[in-house]
Amino acid sequence: MSKKFGMAAAMLAGAIAAQDAATIGTFVDPDGKPIAAATVTFATTPVLLADSFAPAQIVEATTDGDGRFRTRLRTGADYSVWAIGPADATGRWRSRVTEGIVAGNMIALRAEVERAPQPPIRCVPSPELGPGPFLLEVRGPARHGPVHRLPLPADGRLALPELPLGRSMLRLLRSDGSVAVGWFWPRGERTLSAPVRRCAVRVVDDAGKPVAGVRVAAIVSGFVGDGDGLYLRGSTIDSRIEGPPTDADGGSVIVAAEHHVQGFVAWTGDRQARVARRGNSAIVDGDLQPYSKTVPSDDVPVELVLRKAPVLRGVLRRGPEPLAGRGVVAAVNVTCHRHEKGNTSSTSFPTTQVATTDGQGRFELSSVVRPIGGLQLGFDTGEAVPTLALHRTDVPTEPIDVDLATWPLTTLRLQTGAALPPTASRFLLWPADPDQGSLPVVLVGKRSGMARARLEPGEWFVVATDGEGLAALCVSLSPGREQDLLLPTTALSEMAGRVVDADGKPMADAAFSCDGWSGVTGADSVVDRLGRLLQRHCIAINGGLVGRSRSDSDGRFRVRFLEVPGLVPTGQILGREFTEFRAAEDLEIRMSR
Repeated sequence: MSKKFGMAAAMLAGAIAAQDAATIGTFVDPDGKPIAAATVTFATTPVLLADSFAPAQIVEATTDGDGRFRTRLRTGADYSVWAIGPADATGRWRSRVTEGIVAGNMIALRAEVERAPQPPIRCVPSPELGPGPFLLEVRGPARHGPVHRLPLPADGRLALPELPLGRSMLRLLRSDGSVAVGWFWPRGERTLSAPVRRCAVRVVDDAGKPVAGVRVAAIVSGFVGDGDGLYLRGSTIDSRIEGPPTDADGGSVIVAAEHHVQGFVAWTGDRQARVARRGNSAIVDGDLQPYSKTVPSDDVPVELVLRKAPVLRGVLRRGPEPLAGRGVVAAVNVTCHRHEKGNTSSTSFPTTQVATTDGQGRFELSSVVRPIGGLQLGFDTGEAVPTLALHRTDVPTEPIDVDLATWPLTTLRLQTGAALPPTASRFLLWPADPDQGSLPVVLVGKRSGMARARLEPGEWFVVATDGEGLAALCVSLSPGREQDLLLPTTALSEMAGRVVDADGKPMADAAFSCDGWSGVTGADSVVDRLGRLLQRHCIAINGGLVGRSRSDSDGRFRVRFLEVPGLVPTGQILGREFTEFRAAEDLEIRMSR
């Protein structure tokens, strides 16, 4: 992240710090007893599209003798929160992270059973990565949170910062800040045990001739944040591990101690090779190739074809005034499709880039990865609301002119019909184009069920939910006009019952997930535009709803989901039992051995 970008984020946090509200809560142990003198941490980041590129603002509170805490949070902000108790001989009480907290909510945090001291790790880089020195970058299991950079001792042994329970992420940096090893996980003495890979790539032009002096990189993507299931499960983080520029034969070798390289990319000036990767279903030049029985070894070069491609350029201004030193975030869902005999297979992964506007408000991102399933743009404008562009399916050939004087400030209001305002509300935004399948932008509503954003003029598809009801509509935003959208919800469908094991005993904490759908034979086809949009995005909508459902101590569950004509959402329990979600009461789901 650039220095200017960080300064802009700090100015934003200071400018709106006065807009806050009291927030209270409790922290108790697994038996419900209060935990005193614990530190409760609230973390948020500036309202950007991809918060992992911005510094976190931290607010801390301390529990009293009754386990209660009180603090003030900024209204309109989305917080991650967790609690860590004081240390004793047996360790510390720790909670997991709760996401999507907004000012004014009542928060109940419970410590997990685990109380063992946080173990140190031993991280010994391979000699092939060079002599160092190295820095270890640590991200805890929260969407928002501080990023810790620790010097790596010569023996590789060090204690991690005190972190909440959940999956943390690490990566290894060289002293100049470049990435030596992309994201991996702490594993005690076995941390960073992956063997070094020497991945060969070869860059050629359209005629198959080698191209020298091209920058090449491997992409390693991941997610940070355990989330609460209502569309806040993680924020994309990724790394680019560069190799030396290509030689006269177009060749280079990227040294990567990685388990999971998603792809390789090459670029120079206004030319770029679309993503390619190696596997038993290889992607070459953006197209999936047939399955093979073996995976090519790393010394067989991945061939990248360099072609002329548009560079993502634009200007950020407010009327005639350019906005300098502002962050620009481009989030890309890289998607490759292959069609054969009427069937379509695909693979995808997310990657994100950030730039900073210059003195004339101009920005440039020269290596946006292709092929693009969806391109999302967000801007750090210095306002207390996110500024979002309509999704693209490729990089525009002409520079994007972002004139904030013409982008309407839009207020989204969730109307549930309940006596009390919703404790959680989410707003999902897509372009109102049924043929686009990109991931949504997710806004977190305030305690009143309201969210605000400055949006590019055009047609948007908006889905709003509090987890119990859901609203969906298409809206056309006119340039320069503020709009206030009321979204009345209708009740979601419910599937309820008990989960038991093979012996009929109740299963507690059984997690549900939704990741697909099946067609309904003989169902009436949906022809209206709104119905087509719901069909297109039903997996994303139901994924966030179903993913927050777990069974209680008696195995009882209640899953809420969206029914779409012609489709039946499908998913899993504990990642293994296939389930079709249908409206029903008192089901018994018996897990196999």
